[in-house]
Amino acid sequence: MISALAGFHILTGSLALASGFTASFARKGRNLHKISGIVFSVTMLSMALTGSIMAFQIDETATGFIGLLTASLVGSSWLAVRRPVMRLTRPEMGVGLISLLSMIYFFYDAWQNNFSGGGVVTLIFGLIAFAAVSGDVWRLQSPGSPRQRLIRHLWRMLTGLAIAALSFFIGQQDEFPASLQGLPIWFLPPVAAVLILGFWLTKQQLGPRFKDVFRRSARV
Repeated sequence: MISALAGFHILTGSLALASGFTASFARKGRNLHKISGIVFSVTMLSMALTGSIMAFQIDETATGFIGLLTASLVGSSWLAVRRPVMRLTRPEMGVGLISLLSMIYFFYDAWQNNFSGGGVVTLIFGLIAFAAVSGDVWRLQSPGSPRQRLIRHLWRMLTGLAIAALSFFIGQQDEFPASLQGLPIWFLPPVAAVLILGFWLTKQQLGPRFKDVFRRSARV
């Protein structure tokens, strides 16, 4: 029997994946992108936090911190585009503290496991948390630019989407019907999220040169 909290977690997770991929493909600045982005942010925060609560209840500490890190990534991503302020705001600092605590736990757990087995997983999430914390520290030092704020929004939001897709389609396969477990197709959503992340970051880094580079690569 699924508890009310677990049911809410599954519902919000499903909505987060649907709205997240919709926002990724929708034309930026249009209503579909804005609405799906808001739905994604709200449902991702709900899914990540409820997942953390359930994980800590059954002593799955690493999973609990993964949920907290995911929530901090999505929360800071949403704040990055909600305000025109370039410097790190107090709400972002509060969310960034969660990333810092998560990073400390992940690196400690990886070290405790000799960077093997489950320690490899926590090391990867530790590096993601390190990237988030490094970005926060940099924002404390420099006001940045609108493009840099957009990059901050994109990589954090899409990393959150990739974590959600990986957790649902790969990490929860034991909940799938036996006939559907282990199918290669379940790797498609998380891989797609990573590819989308790479696409948008490359586009933002190259700026106006992106179309020229894309055209030249298409001719090869």
